[in-house]
Amino acid sequence: MSELTQEQINEFWEWCGWKWHDVEINPEPRVKYRGSHWISPDDEQYIWTGNPPIDLNNLFRYAVPQALKVITEQGYCPSIMRLFQIWYDELVNQTGDSSNVEQAAPALFKVLNLVREQSK
Repeated sequence: MSELTQEQINEFWEWCGWKWHDVEINPEPRVKYRGSHWISPDDEQYIWTGNPPIDLNNLFRYAVPQALKVITEQGYCPSIMRLFQIWYDELVNQTGDSSNVEQAAPALFKVLNLVREQSK
């Protein structure tokens, strides 16, 4: 799979329920600051720089439930086993080794993004 664009990454996090928030801060009447950040669906995390981390914690907390919802709605069967088979295949394709934990999250991210793309 090819690398994802920033737009695809933004769409992915929005699909997971994250919201992009632009704010203006006026500490003085003549000075305006602009800041932007991501807000998690449960309002527990605010990410001020960059995107939410693509790690197994965020993927299983926010993306996997969305993917399972899409898979269930579209009637895939057995959905969860197929999802993880694709993940495993992507992980092995990227690294040649299924035990590479550092590559597990990026591989899962790509597979979940495919599910998001197909749900449009």
